[in-house]
Amino acid sequence: TAPNGSIISANDFACKLFNKTKEEILTIGEIKGLIDDTDPRYNILLEERKRIGRALVELTFIRKDGSKFQGEVSSVIFLDNDGHERTSMVIRDLTEQKKSEEAIWQERIRLRTLINNLPDAIYVKDSEGRKLIANSADLKIMNYASEADVIGKTDLEIFDAEAGARGYAEDLSVLKTGQPLLNQEDCFTDADGNQYCRLISKIPLFDEQKKITGLVGFGRDITERKRSEEQLLKAKEKAEESDRLKTAFLQNISHEIRTPMNAIVGFSGFLSDRDLPTEKREYFTDIIIQSSNQLLSIIRSEERRVGKECR
Repeated sequence: TAPNGSIISANDFACKLFNKTKEEILTIGEIKGLIDDTDPRYNILLEERKRIGRALVELTFIRKDGSKFQGEVSSVIFLDNDGHERTSMVIRDLTEQKKSEEAIWQERIRLRTLINNLPDAIYVKDSEGRKLIANSADLKIMNYASEADVIGKTDLEIFDAEAGARGYAEDLSVLKTGQPLLNQEDCFTDADGNQYCRLISKIPLFDEQKKITGLVGFGRDITERKRSEEQLLKAKEKAEESDRLKTAFLQNISHEIRTPMNAIVGFSGFLSDRDLPTEKREYFTDIIIQSSNQLLSIIRSEERRVGKECR
Protein backbone atom coordinates (compact mmCIF):
# COMPACT_ATOMS: atom_id res chain seq x y z
CA THR A 1 0.00 0.00 0.00
CA ALA A 2 0.95 3.62 -0.46
CA PRO A 3 1.34 5.98 2.53
CA ASN A 4 -2.27 7.14 2.03
CA GLY A 5 -3.52 3.57 2.42
CA SER A 6 -4.30 2.94 -1.26
CA ILE A 7 -3.73 -0.64 -2.43
CA ILE A 8 -0.96 -0.96 -4.99
CA SER A 9 -0.72 -4.74 -5.28
CA ALA A 10 -2.16 -7.94 -3.82
CA ASN A 11 -0.92 -11.52 -4.09
CA ASP A 12 -2.93 -14.64 -4.87
CA PHE A 13 -3.34 -15.55 -1.20
CA ALA A 14 -4.97 -12.17 -0.53
CA CYS A 15 -7.39 -12.80 -3.39
CA LYS A 16 -8.26 -16.21 -1.97
CA LEU A 17 -8.54 -14.83 1.58
CA PHE A 18 -11.07 -12.16 0.61
CA ASN A 19 -12.66 -14.24 -2.20
CA LYS A 20 -11.99 -11.40 -4.65
CA THR A 21 -10.03 -11.04 -7.84
CA LYS A 22 -6.91 -8.90 -7.90
CA GLU A 23 -8.78 -6.29 -9.96
CA GLU A 24 -11.61 -6.19 -7.39
CA ILE A 25 -9.13 -5.65 -4.56
CA LEU A 26 -7.30 -2.88 -6.45
CA THR A 27 -10.64 -1.30 -7.34
CA ILE A 28 -11.48 -0.93 -3.65
CA GLY A 29 -8.76 1.68 -3.60
CA GLU A 30 -7.61 1.48 0.01
CA ILE A 31 -6.98 -1.19 2.59
CA LYS A 32 -9.60 0.26 4.89
CA GLY A 33 -12.23 -0.95 2.45
CA LEU A 34 -11.40 -4.52 3.47
CA ILE A 35 -11.60 -3.81 7.20
CA ASP A 36 -14.71 -3.68 9.40
CA ASP A 37 -15.45 0.04 9.92
CA THR A 38 -16.46 -0.62 13.53
CA ASP A 39 -13.05 -2.07 14.48
CA PRO A 40 -11.11 0.64 16.37
CA ARG A 41 -7.90 -1.36 16.21
CA TYR A 42 -7.14 -0.06 12.70
CA ASN A 43 -6.31 3.36 14.15
CA ILE A 44 -4.04 1.63 16.67
CA LEU A 45 -2.21 -0.02 13.75
CA LEU A 46 -1.72 3.32 12.01
CA GLU A 47 -0.49 5.05 15.17
CA GLU A 48 1.90 2.24 16.11
CA ARG A 49 3.30 1.98 12.57
CA LYS A 50 3.81 5.74 12.35
CA ARG A 51 5.56 5.79 15.72
CA ILE A 52 8.07 2.95 15.27
CA GLY A 53 7.73 2.00 11.60
CA ARG A 54 6.00 -1.32 12.16
CA ALA A 55 2.93 -2.77 13.90
CA LEU A 56 1.35 -6.10 14.74
CA VAL A 57 -2.38 -6.13 15.59
CA GLU A 58 -5.52 -8.17 15.11
CA LEU A 59 -8.28 -6.73 12.93
CA THR A 60 -11.73 -7.75 11.74
CA PHE A 61 -11.85 -8.13 7.93
CA ILE A 62 -14.78 -8.52 5.52
CA ARG A 63 -14.94 -11.00 2.64
CA LYS A 64 -16.74 -10.48 -0.66
CA ASP A 65 -19.88 -12.21 0.64
CA GLY A 66 -19.99 -9.89 3.68
CA SER A 67 -18.80 -12.51 6.17
CA LYS A 68 -16.29 -11.31 8.74
CA PHE A 69 -13.15 -12.98 10.04
CA GLN A 70 -10.35 -12.20 12.44
CA GLY A 71 -6.88 -11.69 11.00
CA GLU A 72 -3.46 -10.88 12.37
CA VAL A 73 -1.81 -7.98 10.50
CA SER A 74 1.92 -7.38 10.38
CA SER A 75 2.66 -4.03 8.73
CA VAL A 76 6.03 -2.42 8.02
CA ILE A 77 7.07 0.89 6.39
CA PHE A 78 9.83 0.56 3.78
CA LEU A 79 11.29 2.33 0.70
CA ASP A 80 10.85 0.86 -2.79
CA ASN A 81 13.55 0.79 -5.47
CA ASP A 82 12.68 4.33 -6.50
CA GLY A 83 12.99 5.59 -2.92
CA HIS A 84 9.25 5.99 -2.43
CA GLU A 85 7.77 5.18 0.95
CA ARG A 86 5.57 2.12 0.91
CA THR A 87 3.90 -0.11 3.52
CA SER A 88 3.53 -3.86 3.48
CA MET A 89 0.62 -5.65 5.14
CA VAL A 90 0.82 -9.39 5.76
CA ILE A 91 -2.53 -10.79 6.85
CA ARG A 92 -2.86 -14.16 8.59
CA ASP A 93 -6.33 -15.69 8.77
CA LEU A 94 -7.14 -16.46 12.43
CA THR A 95 -10.52 -18.08 11.80
CA GLU A 96 -9.48 -21.62 12.71
CA GLN A 97 -7.31 -20.41 15.57
CA LYS A 98 -10.21 -18.41 17.00
CA LYS A 99 -12.50 -21.41 16.64
CA SER A 100 -9.98 -23.55 18.51
CA GLU A 101 -9.56 -20.90 21.21
CA GLU A 102 -13.32 -20.61 21.59
CA ALA A 103 -13.68 -24.40 21.77
CA ILE A 104 -10.97 -24.55 24.44
CA TRP A 105 -12.61 -21.71 26.35
CA GLN A 106 -16.02 -23.39 26.23
CA GLU A 107 -14.42 -26.66 27.34
CA ARG A 108 -12.83 -24.85 30.27
CA ILE A 109 -16.18 -23.33 31.22
CA ARG A 110 -17.88 -26.73 31.11
CA LEU A 111 -15.06 -28.34 33.08
CA ARG A 112 -15.08 -25.57 35.68
CA THR A 113 -18.87 -25.76 35.98
CA LEU A 114 -18.59 -29.50 36.59
CA ILE A 115 -15.79 -29.07 39.14
CA ASN A 116 -17.65 -26.36 41.03
CA ASN A 117 -20.79 -28.49 41.29
CA LEU A 118 -19.07 -31.60 42.62
CA PRO A 119 -19.73 -32.26 46.32
CA ASP A 120 -16.04 -32.99 46.98
CA ALA A 121 -13.32 -30.37 47.28
CA ILE A 122 -10.97 -30.15 44.30
CA TYR A 123 -7.94 -27.88 44.18
CA VAL A 124 -4.68 -27.41 42.30
CA LYS A 125 -1.42 -26.11 43.75
CA ASP A 126 1.86 -25.06 42.13
CA SER A 127 5.32 -26.46 42.84
CA GLU A 128 5.56 -24.27 45.96
CA GLY A 129 2.27 -25.48 47.44
CA ARG A 130 0.36 -22.31 46.53
CA LYS A 131 -3.29 -22.54 45.50
CA LEU A 132 -4.01 -22.10 41.81
CA ILE A 133 -7.57 -23.43 41.69
CA ALA A 134 -10.14 -24.01 44.42
CA ASN A 135 -13.67 -25.20 43.64
CA SER A 136 -16.80 -24.23 45.55
CA ALA A 137 -16.69 -27.24 47.89
CA ASP A 138 -13.07 -26.46 48.78
CA LEU A 139 -13.93 -22.83 49.55
CA LYS A 140 -16.82 -23.98 51.74
CA ILE A 141 -14.54 -26.29 53.73
CA MET A 142 -12.00 -23.48 54.18
CA ASN A 143 -14.82 -21.04 55.01
CA TYR A 144 -13.86 -18.57 52.28
CA ALA A 145 -16.37 -16.80 50.04
CA SER A 146 -14.16 -16.16 47.00
CA GLU A 147 -11.48 -18.12 45.17
CA ALA A 148 -9.45 -14.89 44.99
CA ASP A 149 -9.09 -15.02 48.79
CA VAL A 150 -6.97 -18.20 48.62
CA ILE A 151 -5.19 -18.01 45.25
CA GLY A 152 -1.43 -17.76 45.74
CA LYS A 153 -1.59 -18.83 49.38
CA THR A 154 -0.23 -21.97 51.04
CA ASP A 155 -1.93 -23.94 53.79
CA LEU A 156 0.24 -22.02 56.27
CA GLU A 157 -1.73 -18.87 55.39
CA ILE A 158 -5.15 -20.47 55.08
CA PHE A 159 -5.55 -22.76 58.12
CA ASP A 160 -4.73 -22.54 61.81
CA ALA A 161 -1.11 -23.08 62.84
CA GLU A 162 -1.30 -26.83 63.49
CA ALA A 163 -3.45 -27.80 60.52
CA GLY A 164 -1.60 -25.37 58.23
CA ALA A 165 1.81 -26.78 59.13
CA ARG A 166 0.55 -30.34 58.70
CA GLY A 167 -1.06 -29.64 55.30
CA TYR A 168 1.96 -27.73 54.03
CA ALA A 169 4.31 -30.53 55.08
CA GLU A 170 2.11 -33.04 53.20
CA ASP A 171 2.21 -30.84 50.09
CA LEU A 172 6.00 -30.56 50.18
CA SER A 173 6.31 -34.32 50.65
CA VAL A 174 4.19 -35.01 47.55
CA LEU A 175 5.99 -32.31 45.54
CA LYS A 176 9.47 -33.53 46.48
CA THR A 177 8.97 -37.31 46.33
CA GLY A 178 6.31 -37.57 43.64
CA GLN A 179 4.48 -40.07 45.82
CA PRO A 180 0.71 -39.52 46.15
CA LEU A 181 -1.06 -39.20 49.48
CA LEU A 182 -4.29 -41.21 49.44
CA ASN A 183 -7.38 -41.24 51.67
CA GLN A 184 -5.89 -39.66 54.78
CA GLU A 185 -8.12 -38.21 57.48
CA ASP A 186 -7.46 -34.58 58.29
CA CYS A 187 -9.21 -32.56 60.99
CA PHE A 188 -8.81 -28.81 61.45
CA THR A 189 -10.40 -25.65 62.83
CA ASP A 190 -11.40 -22.82 60.49
CA ALA A 191 -11.05 -19.08 61.09
CA ASP A 192 -14.40 -18.99 62.94
CA GLY A 193 -13.46 -21.82 65.30
CA ASN A 194 -15.58 -24.47 63.58
CA GLN A 195 -14.28 -28.05 63.66
CA TYR A 196 -14.07 -29.92 60.35
CA CYS A 197 -12.77 -33.30 59.21
CA ARG A 198 -12.16 -34.46 55.66
CA LEU A 199 -10.68 -37.39 53.78
CA ILE A 200 -7.90 -36.07 51.55
CA SER A 201 -5.84 -37.30 48.61
CA LYS A 202 -3.00 -35.40 46.94
CA ILE A 203 -1.56 -36.46 43.57
CA PRO A 204 1.53 -34.91 41.91
CA LEU A 205 1.30 -33.27 38.48
CA PHE A 206 4.08 -33.79 35.91
CA ASP A 207 5.05 -31.96 32.72
CA GLU A 208 6.25 -33.62 29.51
CA GLN A 209 9.78 -33.91 30.97
CA LYS A 210 8.42 -35.76 34.01
CA LYS A 211 9.19 -32.77 36.20
CA ILE A 212 6.78 -32.14 39.08
CA THR A 213 4.90 -28.90 38.42
CA GLY A 214 2.35 -29.05 41.23
CA LEU A 215 -0.35 -31.23 42.67
CA VAL A 216 -4.07 -31.80 42.48
CA GLY A 217 -5.95 -32.45 45.69
CA PHE A 218 -9.30 -34.00 46.55
CA GLY A 219 -11.10 -33.59 49.85
CA ARG A 220 -14.33 -35.18 51.02
CA ASP A 221 -16.04 -33.58 54.01
CA ILE A 222 -16.54 -36.31 56.62
CA THR A 223 -17.39 -33.97 59.51
CA GLU A 224 -20.92 -35.31 59.94
CA ARG A 225 -19.72 -38.88 59.58
CA LYS A 226 -17.14 -38.35 62.32
CA ARG A 227 -19.77 -36.77 64.57
CA SER A 228 -22.10 -39.71 63.94
CA GLU A 229 -19.28 -42.14 64.73
CA GLU A 230 -18.58 -40.30 67.98
CA GLN A 231 -22.26 -40.38 68.91
CA LEU A 232 -22.47 -44.09 68.11
CA LEU A 233 -19.35 -44.71 70.19
CA LYS A 234 -20.83 -42.81 73.13
CA ALA A 235 -24.13 -44.69 72.76
CA LYS A 236 -22.20 -47.99 72.63
CA GLU A 237 -20.21 -47.09 75.74
CA LYS A 238 -23.41 -46.03 77.51
CA ALA A 239 -25.14 -49.28 76.54
CA GLU A 240 -22.14 -51.29 77.73
CA GLU A 241 -22.10 -49.37 81.01
CA SER A 242 -25.84 -49.95 81.36
CA ASP A 243 -25.33 -53.67 80.82
CA ARG A 244 -22.51 -53.67 83.38
CA LEU A 245 -24.67 -51.89 85.96
CA LYS A 246 -27.57 -54.20 85.27
CA THR A 247 -25.36 -57.26 85.73
CA ALA A 248 -23.89 -55.81 88.92
CA PHE A 249 -27.39 -54.97 90.17
CA LEU A 250 -28.63 -58.49 89.53
CA GLN A 251 -25.57 -60.00 91.19
CA ASN A 252 -25.89 -57.75 94.24
CA ILE A 253 -29.62 -58.09 94.51
CA SER A 254 -29.37 -61.86 94.12
CA HIS A 255 -26.90 -62.08 96.99
CA GLU A 256 -28.71 -59.63 99.27
CA ILE A 257 -32.23 -60.93 98.84
CA ARG A 258 -31.39 -64.59 99.30
CA THR A 259 -31.62 -64.47 103.13
CA PRO A 260 -34.98 -62.62 103.44
CA MET A 261 -36.45 -64.61 100.56
CA ASN A 262 -35.47 -67.89 102.22
CA ALA A 263 -37.20 -66.74 105.40
CA ILE A 264 -40.34 -65.66 103.54
CA VAL A 265 -40.59 -68.89 101.56
CA GLY A 266 -39.71 -71.12 104.48
CA PHE A 267 -42.02 -69.66 107.13
CA SER A 268 -44.85 -69.19 104.62
CA GLY A 269 -44.85 -72.96 104.25
CA PHE A 270 -45.32 -73.41 108.00
CA LEU A 271 -48.41 -71.18 107.97
CA SER A 272 -50.26 -73.72 105.83
CA ASP A 273 -50.20 -76.13 108.76
CA ARG A 274 -53.71 -75.98 110.32
CA ASP A 275 -52.52 -77.49 113.57
CA LEU A 276 -49.87 -74.77 114.06
CA PRO A 277 -50.33 -73.09 117.45
CA THR A 278 -51.46 -69.47 117.44
CA GLU A 279 -48.31 -68.26 119.17
CA LYS A 280 -46.05 -69.82 116.51
CA ARG A 281 -48.31 -68.64 113.68
CA GLU A 282 -47.97 -65.07 114.97
CA TYR A 283 -44.23 -65.53 115.44
CA PHE A 284 -43.79 -66.86 111.90
CA THR A 285 -45.98 -64.07 110.51
CA ASP A 286 -43.77 -61.44 112.21
CA ILE A 287 -40.67 -63.04 110.66
CA ILE A 288 -42.30 -62.99 107.19
CA ILE A 289 -43.26 -59.30 107.57
CA GLN A 290 -39.76 -58.33 108.78
CA SER A 291 -38.14 -60.26 105.90
CA SER A 292 -40.50 -58.60 103.40
CA ASN A 293 -39.61 -55.14 104.73
CA GLN A 294 -35.92 -56.05 104.61
CA LEU A 295 -36.36 -57.19 100.99
CA LEU A 296 -38.06 -53.90 99.98
CA SER A 297 -35.31 -51.92 101.70
CA ILE A 298 -32.62 -53.81 99.77
CA ILE A 299 -34.38 -53.16 96.43
CA ARG A 300 -34.81 -49.42 97.11
CA SER A 301 -31.17 -49.10 98.16
CA GLU A 302 -29.94 -50.81 94.98
CA GLU A 303 -32.18 -48.63 92.81
CA ARG A 304 -30.73 -45.46 94.35
CA ARG A 305 -27.15 -46.72 93.92
CA VAL A 306 -27.63 -47.65 90.27
CA GLY A 307 -29.37 -44.35 89.58
CA LYS A 308 -26.39 -42.39 90.89
CA GLU A 309 -23.93 -44.42 88.80
CA CYS A 310 -26.02 -43.90 85.65
CA ARG A 311 -25.93 -40.14 86.17
